[in-house]
Amino acid sequence: MIWFARILSFSVGFLSLSQEILWVRLVSFATGGLPQAFGFVLGSFLIGVAFGAVAGKRFCERSNDLIHVGGIVLVVAGLIDLAIPWLAVQSLALPAPGHLAGLAALIAASAFLKSILFPIAHHLGTVTSGDKVGVSVSRVYFANILGSTMGPLVTGLILLQALSLETTFVTVGLLTATVGLACLARRHHPLKLLWPAAPVAVAAFLALQFPLVTTLILRDAPDKGPINFLLQNRHGIVHTRASDVGGDWVYGGNTYDGRVNTDLLVDSNGIRRVYLLAALHPSPERILQIGLGSGSWMDVLAGFPAMNALDVVEINPGYAQLIKRYPQTRAAAAAPGVRLIWDDGRNWLAEREGAKFDLIVVNTTFHWRAYTTMLLSREFMELARHHLAEGGLYAFNSTGSSDAFATARAVFPYVYEFDTFVVAANHELSLDFETAIRRIAQVRLPQGRQLNVNDPRVAAKIASMVAEFHPYEAASAGAQVITDQNLLTEYRHGTRLRWWD
Repeated sequence: MIWFARILSFSVGFLSLSQEILWVRLVSFATGGLPQAFGFVLGSFLIGVAFGAVAGKRFCERSNDLIHVGGIVLVVAGLIDLAIPWLAVQSLALPAPGHLAGLAALIAASAFLKSILFPIAHHLGTVTSGDKVGVSVSRVYFANILGSTMGPLVTGLILLQALSLETTFVTVGLLTATVGLACLARRHHPLKLLWPAAPVAVAAFLALQFPLVTTLILRDAPDKGPINFLLQNRHGIVHTRASDVGGDWVYGGNTYDGRVNTDLLVDSNGIRRVYLLAALHPSPERILQIGLGSGSWMDVLAGFPAMNALDVVEINPGYAQLIKRYPQTRAAAAAPGVRLIWDDGRNWLAEREGAKFDLIVVNTTFHWRAYTTMLLSREFMELARHHLAEGGLYAFNSTGSSDAFATARAVFPYVYEFDTFVVAANHELSLDFETAIRRIAQVRLPQGRQLNVNDPRVAAKIASMVAEFHPYEAASAGAQVITDQNLLTEYRHGTRLRWWD
């Protein structure tokens, strides 16, 4: 019984923390990557743990058959776990702030039921007399800590890499119910286990039929085209929506991540910002792009006439499959000098001491998303400036954050504004229409496509780009410098409306 109690303690820790990882993935995806998602899940989870521990203590005081009680509780917990994908979607459909209360209740309930088993495991695995009381208690604790450590590692690094989010929820639910059935098997004939096992099997079958991620995608953007690509791995969830006009929509973590378009006249994804860089720098030879997105930026940068090395660093290797779907991005990835690197952009750059780039372009996601500070902080911009070659440019998408502009101004002596695009340098920049026309005309995309600058529409577009480009003069009221410590764009501003709506 003592060894069974330790295994039970290990299992509860493993399953509880595994499910917490899944909840973070689900809530983060449903809210588009809000940094508050982790705190919301953790708070709800700990409330459930606290009440579960109290309930477990009372069972220990009042029950004469804790193995039977533990088995029943875990089977019920497994059934609820299997229903979580469907229940979560129903909660998210509630009007604000009811959806938050519903999600919090579900998270707390799933943690509550498993936490009941922790006091039970201690009661079963602790020697009540003699000189080994302390040792027996510590071993049950150690088993739980070991399980709590292994759960996030196995689930986060292995299961979510191999399985979809909904399938991983089903896996954890089945494992929870299986541990419950193992408890009941110590008290009942195997045939009697068919009664609790049957509803678990039915619930698992039904849960596997429910398309959790697809349902969330369609719920958030019902007006977009059909989903034509969906990939889930341990780094996140990437999908695209079909579009007959302007190129397919690309989403990372259920948030807009660009469109597959390199046509300056269509400009559905603001691709003019990348063409502008061709006009600003006379001959960038070595280029660094952080963040792959749809691959459209890479496509245009690969067409710069002087380019002989383009390093594109993307943290999620799932985008490799996405860009293979489109002829233009597939051609760009295979172009001479283009290298795709699957790594954290900031870490990769920090490890390249002495490397210099003529152009560093950061395809930044929305400033309010979790971890965006890593690419918007003063510390990162100082790192980027350190890696600029003489005459080099640093450009990134501020996504409308006045703090991002103010931070660039605090690092670089010269900062320029082009819509929400920031261009910074150690030297003064100037741009005129004739120069812009001449340089942009030299851009030849990997498939051989080239802009016809004699087309009046193209000339008018370039003229509007020149007119929009101007020095950044004054920070907006209240704008502050972003640092790795203050996480301004994520927590001071954030998107509370997105969280509540």
